[in-house]
Amino acid sequence: MYKVLVAEKDFGSAKQITSLIEEKIQDAKVVAVTNSGNDTIVDTINSEPDLILIGIEIAGMNGIETVRKIRRFNKSVRIIIVSAYDYFEFAREAMLLGVNDYILKPINEADLAKAIERELQAVKEEDDIEREYKDEESQYSNALRFVEQHFIFSITYNMRVDIESNQYQKLLGIGPKGYIMSVSVEPNVLNKHWNMEKAAGRIYRRLKDVVNVHSCCAVGPRMLNRYIVYVASDKERDSKEAQVESVTLAKEVLRALKDTFDLEVKIAIGGVRSIANIHDSYLEMLRSCRYDIDNPIIYYKEVRYKYNMKETYMELTDQLIDSIKYNRCNEEENLASILELLRPMQVTERLTTIIEVLVSISYAFRKELKNQDIYYDYLKQCDKLMYLSIEEQEAWAYRRLHTMIKLMRSGKKARGSSVVTIAMEYIQKNYTQEISLSEISQYVGLSPQHFSKIFKETTNYSYVEWVNDLRIGKAQEIMKQEDCTIKEVCFLVGFQDPNYFSRIFKKRVGISPTEYAKERAV
Repeated sequence: MYKVLVAEKDFGSAKQITSLIEEKIQDAKVVAVTNSGNDTIVDTINSEPDLILIGIEIAGMNGIETVRKIRRFNKSVRIIIVSAYDYFEFAREAMLLGVNDYILKPINEADLAKAIERELQAVKEEDDIEREYKDEESQYSNALRFVEQHFIFSITYNMRVDIESNQYQKLLGIGPKGYIMSVSVEPNVLNKHWNMEKAAGRIYRRLKDVVNVHSCCAVGPRMLNRYIVYVASDKERDSKEAQVESVTLAKEVLRALKDTFDLEVKIAIGGVRSIANIHDSYLEMLRSCRYDIDNPIIYYKEVRYKYNMKETYMELTDQLIDSIKYNRCNEEENLASILELLRPMQVTERLTTIIEVLVSISYAFRKELKNQDIYYDYLKQCDKLMYLSIEEQEAWAYRRLHTMIKLMRSGKKARGSSVVTIAMEYIQKNYTQEISLSEISQYVGLSPQHFSKIFKETTNYSYVEWVNDLRIGKAQEIMKQEDCTIKEVCFLVGFQDPNYFSRIFKKRVGISPTEYAKERAV
C-alpha cells in the first residue's frame, strides 16, 4: 500500500483529491491531510509518504518553500504540485527542486488520477530495481551501526574500550584517538510534534554525513534528545589546533541541522584522548553540556565555574536516583552535574557533600530493596579521600556509583522485581505525557516485543490497554473534582485525540464522557 500526503489550504480541494485517491487509485492510502507548510514537513517526517500532492497556497509558507525544505532531508519522495497559478517561474522552480509533476486547477480528475498512477508506478519500479541490493546494503549497515552503538555505549559506561580498540578502529575506521561531542536537540514549535523515533534515523544519517566530511566518526543512538558522537582526531590534547578543529566541526553540524530540519541544537565538546582514556573526554563533555549559557557550542576548556546551575545538588540527587531506578541511561550525566556543582566548594565541604549524595542513593535503594549490601561505610574512607585530587575523588565517586547500580540491579533480580514494576511506576508518574511502547521499552532496557510479552504475562493486559485504563481512571477523578471540558480532560490525562479518548472512555466506563460529566453534575 503506497502512502500519500495531501497538503492543501482549500478544504474543498483537499476533500476532492482525497476522495479521488480513495475511490480510483488502487494500492494507495491518504495518510495525512495538512493545510500549512510546517504541518506538511512534520507529517512528511512522521508518516514517510511515497507521494506528496501539494498546493502553492498553503498556510505559513508557500508550497514551493515547503518543497525546498522537504528536499533537504528527503530526496526520494515523489511530489506533484497542484496549483491555480500558470506561472513559468513557479513551474521552473518546482522542476529545479525535483518536483515530478505540475497540475493546474481547476482539477481535471482524469488527468490527476493518471499523474498519481504514473508517480506510484515510478515508486514501484524504483522499489523493484533497488530492493535486491538494498537488502544486502541494509544488512551491512545494520551490522556496522550495531558496532557503532556498542562502541558508544562502552564509552558511556566506561567499559574498557581499549580492550577491543583494534577491532573498533578496523571496523569503524576511527583512529587511535579522538574526542566526544554531544549534539542535543532543543525543542521548538516544529519538532515538538515529530515522531522522534522516525526522525532519529534521518538525524543520525545527516550527522554522519556532515562529520565524515571532516573526520571518521561513530554516532550513537538517540538518548532522549541527545546524540553522542566520537570524532577521530590527530591533534594534541589541549592544543589550540584541537579546539579550533572541534569548534569548526560543531559549527558545521549546527548549520547542517538547521538548514535540513530547522533544528536548534546545543553542542558540548570534550578534549582529545586516546581510545584507552576516551571516557575522560565523555566526562568533560558531560560537565560542559550542563551549563546554562547562551552559546550553542561549548568547548570543555571554556567552562568557568562562575556559571551557576539551575538545580541544587539535592534536586540533582533525586534525578540521579530516578535515573537509576528507571534505567534512563544518564546516571553518569546526573552525577557529573552534581560533581561540577560542588567543585567550587572547600575540600572538606565538597568531600562531605559527595559522601552525603552517595549515602542518599544507597539509603534510597536499601530502603526500596531491603538490600543490606548496598550500604557502605564511607566515613572510613574520608581520611584517604582528603588527600586525593579533585579528579581522583570524582573518579572514586563514579566507581562507587557503578558498584551501587550493579548491587541495586542484582537486588531487584533476586527480589523477583520485574521490569514491568519499573515500567508501571514510571507510567504512573508520567501518564500525562505521550509514552510510546518503544520509549517505555527503551527505559527498561528491553526490545518492544519482549517487553510487550512479559507485560501481558504479568498484568493480563496489553501495554496500551493498561495505559488507557490508567488514564481513563485519572480522567474520572478529574471530572469528579474539577470543572473542565471533555477536550481539556482528554489532554490532561495524556490522550492526543479527543475522539479516540471518547471511544476508549465509553468502552471502559460504559457511557460517553459527556454523559458521565452530566451524571456527576446532577
